[in-house]
Amino acid sequence: MLIVGVFALLVVLYSLVAKRLETTPITAPMLFVTAGIVAAATGEIDLPIEVTTIETASGAESPTIEIASGAFLFALEITLALVLFSDAARIDLRTLRGNAALPGRLLLIGLPLTVVLAGAAAYGLLDSELIFWEALVLATVIAPTDAALGQSVVSNRRLPVRIRQALNVESGLNDGLAVPLFTVFLALAVAEEQITAASAGRVIVEKLGYGALVGVGVGLVGGWLVTRASMRGWMSGVSQQLGVASMAVFAWWFAEEIGGSGFIAAFVGGIALSYGARWVGEKVVDFTEDTGAMLNLFVFFGFGLVAIELVEAASWQIVLFAVLGLTVVRLLPVAVAMRGTGLRPLTIGFLGWFGPRGLASIILALLVIEDEPELEGGATIVIAMAVTVLLSVYAHGVTAAPGVAWFCRRTEVMHEGAPEMYEVPELPTRLELSPGQRRVPAMPGETRLDGTPDDR
Repeated sequence: MLIVGVFALLVVLYSLVAKRLETTPITAPMLFVTAGIVAAATGEIDLPIEVTTIETASGAESPTIEIASGAFLFALEITLALVLFSDAARIDLRTLRGNAALPGRLLLIGLPLTVVLAGAAAYGLLDSELIFWEALVLATVIAPTDAALGQSVVSNRRLPVRIRQALNVESGLNDGLAVPLFTVFLALAVAEEQITAASAGRVIVEKLGYGALVGVGVGLVGGWLVTRASMRGWMSGVSQQLGVASMAVFAWWFAEEIGGSGFIAAFVGGIALSYGARWVGEKVVDFTEDTGAMLNLFVFFGFGLVAIELVEAASWQIVLFAVLGLTVVRLLPVAVAMRGTGLRPLTIGFLGWFGPRGLASIILALLVIEDEPELEGGATIVIAMAVTVLLSVYAHGVTAAPGVAWFCRRTEVMHEGAPEMYEVPELPTRLELSPGQRRVPAMPGETRLDGTPDDR
C-alpha cells in the first residue's frame, strides 16, 4: 500500500505546480519516472516486477523477469483499455477527413515500415536472444508513439495546425493499430516454441475476430443507449462520462472472457462509438483529462520503480537497438511516408523526431511476460522496451519545448500556400485542451459554454 500513498502525494505536489511546469523542459512523465526511480532507490517500496539472473548451460547469465504484483499489471491493462477506447472515440472520423493525408500516411505507411525496420534491427542485433517472431513482437512494442511525453508539441497553438494534428492523430490511433500486429506476432512466437501452427492460427482468429465483434457491439449498442437515455433527460453530465468510460472496461473484460483481445475490443469499441454517436466523444475527452490522466501518471511512476533494475540488465546490443529505435527506425519510415507531400525536410525531420515511446510500449511489453511467461525472449523484449522508453522520456521531454520554438520560428516565415500551412479542422488533444479552446455541449439543442445556443 505504500506505493499508493507515495503516488497520491506525488500527484498532489505535482498538481500544485503543473501550470508552472508547462513553461519548463520538465514534463509530467519525466517527473513521475524520476520519482519512481528515487522511490525504488530507497528500498522501502516493494517493486511490482522482479528481475533475476540465471546461468545458462553455456555459463552465460540470462535475465528473467516475473510480475510480482498482479494488481499493478491489472491497473496498467485498465489504463491502456481506457486510452485505446477514448483515443478512438474522441477523434471524429468525419472531421478527420479534412486532414487525413498526413496522419493517414504516418499510420498506414509509417507504422508498418517502422515495425519492419525495428524487427530487422532487433533480429540483426539480438538474434542470439530472439527468434524471428519475437523480434517482430519487440518491434510492435516500441512502434506506438505517445504524445504525453511531448504534450507541448500537440497542444502548442503556434505550431501549424496541420503538423500538430498529424502528430496528435497518429499518437491517438497508432497504438490501437499496433495491437492486432502484436497479437499476431506473439501468437506466432509462441507457436514456434510451444504450439502448432494450426493452434496459433486459431488463436489469432479468435483474438482478432472476437475482439473486433465485441468492440463493434459495445460501441454501437452502448452509444445508442446513452444517446436515447440522454435525449429523454435520464442522464446527467457526470453519469454520461461514467457510462461511456465503463463501456471501455466492459468491452475489454468481455472480450478477454470469451478468448478475444480486450485491447482490440476497446479500440474498435471507441471507433464504433464515435461513428454511431459522434457527440459522445466529448464526454470521453472529459474523462480522459481527469481520471485517465492520473492513470497515465501511475504507469510512468510504476515504470520508474523498475526502470533502473531493467536497464542494468541490458546489453550493449539492446542499448544500440533502443537508440536506433528512437532515431533511424522512426525517421526513415516517416521520410518515406511523407514523400510526395511537398513538406520541407525540416518539417519531415520534426515529424520524425517527435515520435516518443511511452504508455502502450510499457504495457504491451509487460503483457508478454504475464501472458506468455515461458517465452524465451520475453525478458529481452521487456528490457529493450525499458531502455527505449527511458531514453525517450528524457530525450523527447527535454527537446519538446525548444524543438517547438525552433520549428515555429521557421514556419512563421513560410507563405500561406506552403503545404505545412494548409488549414485543417481542429481536433482535441489527449490530456488537456489548450487555453481558449472551448468545449461545446454534446447533445443537440443544449447551450454552449459561452451562453449561445447550439446550432448543430
